[in-house]
Amino acid sequence: MVSCHSLIMSEIPQAFPKLRWAFIEASAQWVPWIVHEARGRYQSQGREFPEHVFQEYRIYVTRQTDDDLPYVTKYAGDENIVIGTDYGHFDPSTEVDAITVFRNEGALDASVVEKVLWANPARLYALEQRS
Repeated sequence: MVSCHSLIMSEIPQAFPKLRWAFIEASAQWVPWIVHEARGRYQSQGREFPEHVFQEYRIYVTRQTDDDLPYVTKYAGDENIVIGTDYGHFDPSTEVDAITVFRNEGALDASVVEKVLWANPARLYALEQRS
């Protein structure tokens, strides 16, 4: 969280306009706090806060199946969320069926679910889109 906040507060995203940033294995519930905190600091410095900071600064965050994704997307948008499963780790955050759980959750429109599962990771990792 602190690294993401520091990144947003810095000029690094503007200095490296093609670089993408990913905060992985940390859930996504912290995103609203970061946006509130950074927006307040920008305003106190007389700076204009980007309307879609995660999209504009190319910051991606993994979500876990227990995140309140409709709430998180109000702050991060739906273009920069990817799914995290912790597959391969055997700890409480492991969700082997994360993709099935996410698809069956019903909290978001199907087009947003597909973005999180396919389009967003493809953009993050610069993968070629295949039809």
